[in-house]
Amino acid sequence: VKTNRRAVLGMEGEEGAVFEKLTIRQQLERYFDFHGVEIEVLVRSGNEVDKDIENVQEILIDLKKLGVMRNEPVLIVGGGVIADIAGFACALFHRNT
Repeated sequence: VKTNRRAVLGMEGEEGAVFEKLTIRQQLERYFDFHGVEIEVLVRSGNEVDKDIENVQEILIDLKKLGVMRNEPVLIVGGGVIADIAGFACALFHRNT
């Protein structure tokens, strides 16, 4: 059985929140590196004004450019807006819409 060795991360903000002197992004990079999983990081704003179809479309375009396959997991890190737009984009992308 072959497992995925790549994950795509959607993150809110530029560097993420600081926790124990490491940003969330640094912690995630260390974790996936330790487990031998290649990651691609897409950083998006998580402000309420960014909750629109254009940002969903940008995420879809980025996923396509990265060559993400329908069966690859996408990890979304952030609050409500980023979870809403990235989750919606992933639902569309994984249905091959």
